[in-house]
Amino acid sequence: MPRSRGRNAAPGGLDVSELNMRRSIKAAALVAASLMSLTACAKPAPSVTVFSNANSVHSEAVCWAADCSQATGSAAGTATLAVTPGRVIGISVDSEVAEAGWQPAIVVNGQTQVLERNVIHKRYWRMTFPESTRGSFPAGGFTIQIVSNATTDGNRGAWFFTLTDAETTDNA
Repeated sequence: MPRSRGRNAAPGGLDVSELNMRRSIKAAALVAASLMSLTACAKPAPSVTVFSNANSVHSEAVCWAADCSQATGSAAGTATLAVTPGRVIGISVDSEVAEAGWQPAIVVNGQTQVLERNVIHKRYWRMTFPESTRGSFPAGGFTIQIVSNATTDGNRGAWFFTLTDAETTDNA
């Protein structure tokens, strides 16, 4: 028996309250689906770029938003850049890294030497690669390590780059 169209009737013979309930359910389902799709989109880890001469390498964090104190760079997992002794090496970090603060270091024979004593809160830093390294690069190159927000609780982020001798690479 068809529903009568009374004072509370909507098109299709539905009661207005039923129609409103169906609309509410559809709206709630749409909001839930939207929220689920947003959680599937993880924000990428901040990145760092190291450059020298006309070359640059770009890498996301090996570790981000956790205690990265134990993070290490291995030759297989780091970006490689050929550098020339006596030339400038620049490091550019994402804004999020600059805001947290960061420090560059170089790893030589397993020993980490900090390149900047103060925590940096700007996006760019540079240095001249020492002339004294000409002809004396280690077999695997040097490792540049960038750590973000170095605190007593650990590091918030870590990036590793391998620097190789451009003169040896060019002549090989």
